[in-house]
Amino acid sequence: MNYNGLTRRATLGAASAFWASAPARAQPAWPTRPIRIIIPFGPGGSPDTVTRRMAEHWTAALRQPVVIDNRPGGGGVVATEAIARAAPDGYTFGIGNAGPLSTSPALEPNLPYHPVRDFTHLAMLAEFPLAIAVASNGPVRDVRDLLALGRTKQGGVDVGTPGTAGPRLVLELMRQRYGAVVTIVPYRGGTSAGTEVVAGRLDAAVASFGEFAGNDRLRVIAMLSDDRHPTRPEIPTLREQGFDVTFNVTFWLLAPALLPELIAARATTLVDEAMRLPETVSLATRIGAMPYRPIFSPALTSMLVEDNARWSEVVRAGNLRSE
Repeated sequence: MNYNGLTRRATLGAASAFWASAPARAQPAWPTRPIRIIIPFGPGGSPDTVTRRMAEHWTAALRQPVVIDNRPGGGGVVATEAIARAAPDGYTFGIGNAGPLSTSPALEPNLPYHPVRDFTHLAMLAEFPLAIAVASNGPVRDVRDLLALGRTKQGGVDVGTPGTAGPRLVLELMRQRYGAVVTIVPYRGGTSAGTEVVAGRLDAAVASFGEFAGNDRLRVIAMLSDDRHPTRPEIPTLREQGFDVTFNVTFWLLAPALLPELIAARATTLVDEAMRLPETVSLATRIGAMPYRPIFSPALTSMLVEDNARWSEVVRAGNLRSE
């Protein structure tokens, strides 16, 4: 979904004006105590790194500690449910991502939360394109080579994924649209899958580009973003190679549903400020993020609804089940 710059300016401008123009006596006393941000991943990964940088800006701007609460496991569902069940008082936020809020709902209709109704979706933080990687010393040079290998190899090509729903659904979409013959092999993370590709035990891996960046023994043959990555402009997108499939691993700030509008407006402004800081831009680029796109509610919510519909159709067409 392309974000309209004019809508973006109007949305953020209205939010800032709403906060600034409210009478002093009407403004909520927020925050008066530490703020918690729940992350559905362990420490040290890309979303954790970006969120901690944002939290530093919030701490300075709000003069209250912002505490990071890492809750990995369960494909992000455990942490995401905790965010949904928290009080909508501006003291619990969380990191949303396509796994528990877009692809998992397509596979698991009985999740303990609704991806739209149970949250206030506030502002995009970062986007990391999925990428397809093969061994740099192998014969596969592009996606067409990989698909050709799948047609000749018994069982198709063995492709490692981080064990999350996104890469699995991308490969399923490639199967439905282009006849890809693939055996999906889940791993604990994209880095582990890449290691197996280098060792010759896998033909390819699909994961966030940042998990492959800097590994000279891997050849990234396609980005699944709309545009080429600014740090690796020589790598073509999947779409440029004739396959109309895109997928960015997105991370955004969210809160429980019914977050007060004044707090939502202030939080949105703080995210935008933090993500535009030169040091944040440098950090995000270094760990493989695409250039920052200022996307806020309601455009962010609309994007999520569109993604849910797209992946639900892939699941129905493939008669897929949760694993």
